[in-house]
Amino acid sequence: SSGINAEWPLRPGPPAKNPAPPAAKPATPAKKAATPVEKVLTPKPPSSPKPKKEDKSKPATPVKPATPAKAATPAKPATPAKGKLKHQRNLQHPQRLKHHRSLQHPRRLKHQRSLQHLRRLKHQRSLQHPRKLKHQRNLQHPQRLKHHRSLQHLRRLKHQQNLQHPRSLQHQQKLKHQRSRQHLRSLQNQRYQKSEG
Repeated sequence: SSGINAEWPLRPGPPAKNPAPPAAKPATPAKKAATPVEKVLTPKPPSSPKPKKEDKSKPATPVKPATPAKAATPAKPATPAKGKLKHQRNLQHPQRLKHHRSLQHPRRLKHQRSLQHLRRLKHQRSLQHPRKLKHQRNLQHPQRLKHHRSLQHLRRLKHQQNLQHPRSLQHQQKLKHQRSRQHLRSLQNQRYQKSEG
């Protein structure tokens, strides 16, 4: 061909749509068929009758008579603990008994009474001490009494405010509900008792 494509060879075209089938392979020779082997069946000897199994089951054992219940053994007396026994012995110790007797001696009792009397006298004198008397007068001072009243008033106000707190109101509702339930329960009990009576 002449022109621009003169130097270039033509490209191979697309392959044909129906290519020629490939050449068939030569057929392999058929294998020889295996000769069947005839099995010789030997007759089985007649089976001898099996001996009967001996009955090995044991005879039923006779039921034993119920044994009488044993008599309950008497409970042993509870022995006190070692520490308790030791304490009891210590209470009966000669020196301890002597000490108790000495506490009841007339001279010792008289001494105890005199000590009590001295304590009472000392207490009476302390009540008449100038500082004690001054303190009593201060407690009755008008300003102190007024201050005391104002403190009481403030405590009452604080208590009233606390009663209006949400938690306090919730608690009061709870108590009211419990009282109403108790009242209803008591009424039901009374009706039940009347119906039974």
